[in-house]
Amino acid sequence: MPVQIFDNFLDEKFCDECLETALNIFGSGSNQLWCNQNFWDGKIVRDSFPVLGHNINVNTKIFANLKSKIEQKTGKKILNREGAIMFYYWTTNSYIPWHDDGHYSGGFTIYLNDYWDRDWGGIFLYKEESDQSIRGIIPKKNRAVFQSDRMLHTTTPVTFDGKLRVSIQTFVQ
Repeated sequence: MPVQIFDNFLDEKFCDECLETALNIFGSGSNQLWCNQNFWDGKIVRDSFPVLGHNINVNTKIFANLKSKIEQKTGKKILNREGAIMFYYWTTNSYIPWHDDGHYSGGFTIYLNDYWDRDWGGIFLYKEESDQSIRGIIPKKNRAVFQSDRMLHTTTPVTFDGKLRVSIQTFVQ
């Protein structure tokens, strides 16, 4: 199954801890964030506004707990290295165009925002090869999406009245 959805993926307290940690890092003013404009291939960036990221430190409880839970649910191994699990911060008008994650066999996203309105964009779309239809998944707190088999997918732009969309991201080999 190329796309799997897991609602209530993390226990509620841990999900809240992840969001709080992500927002503290975002608001800290320190130089802990990287930007898609500097690290992603130009075909993936196109005219997106910045998507910011933070590599979760491998020596933290958050990294260990996320790694364990994701491996348990997907049966895939997460590398035990810096940059293997990240916080993503999707700003106004940020998006990612259609792509297939290149050399990875799959991607895993956990949405963290307490609330997300579908009119704010940031919707995960993917293309079903079987019938050529496009399906969408609206971000929802503690919803995880695992996409595999190099499935074509995209994230729609976050609208100007949308909020900062915060998620956890990892890729599997």
